[in-house]
Amino acid sequence: MGNQDSLVDGKELQYVRFYKEKETPRRLDVFPFVISYLVWVFFYAKNHYETTMQAQQVPQPPPDAATQAGGVVEAEDVEKAVEDVLAPSINNTHGSHLLIVLVILVLCHILLYLFTIWSVDIRCRVRYSQVRTLEDATLIKVVPHAFTGTREVVQLERKKPASDDLDKDRPYIAFSFRKLKFVWENEDKVFRKLQYPVHLTFAEYRASTGHGKIETVKRATSRWGLNKFEVPIPKFWELLQEQLVAPFFCFQVFLCGSLGVR
Repeated sequence: MGNQDSLVDGKELQYVRFYKEKETPRRLDVFPFVISYLVWVFFYAKNHYETTMQAQQVPQPPPDAATQAGGVVEAEDVEKAVEDVLAPSINNTHGSHLLIVLVILVLCHILLYLFTIWSVDIRCRVRYSQVRTLEDATLIKVVPHAFTGTREVVQLERKKPASDDLDKDRPYIAFSFRKLKFVWENEDKVFRKLQYPVHLTFAEYRASTGHGKIETVKRATSRWGLNKFEVPIPKFWELLQEQLVAPFFCFQVFLCGSLGVR
């Protein structure tokens, strides 16, 4: 099953790819950023410790130090005093640099998260691992033909056939794409659109007596589903989240933030 371009037989689809979800620590939007945040915390703690220690070690000369030295201040004393004054400011500069690095890390993390929503290909690279065999796959990336829609990642549907099913030795594997169901044909090693008994002759329809048994009804329902068409109503939070992560809305927020900083 090396060539996945020939695993789908349908005019609606161009090709499919098999994927499975990565473990959370191995995802590219988790592991690199966790390491980066830990490194940042280390340098921040180190800078904070050095700043605190230098603030505690700054000498406080007595008021009459210049008088005891005859009113003459040595050059070495001046250099040491300058270093004591500049050391905390240097550490503060390091702290501002660390703050800038943190802002860049957070922005990169947010951008990567948004790109996984905007792009299916980036989401597959970041969150999923491509597999070669159908047995190892839990997700499938469906790529339609050009100018016929956008690609999607959908869940593979697996069912164990009933004990009295004629195809009980063959597992049921399918996926749904735009209300169309594609079923795995084990003999031809290909996904085909689910076929309905709509091309029979008129005599065959007249001779039909229905399913007759509960077991037959269950098998038919498992294969074709109920004779109804459902239009899911999205929840308010789903619509709001879709609006918040829209590219144009994020661009507007970025412009407003940039103008506010200026």
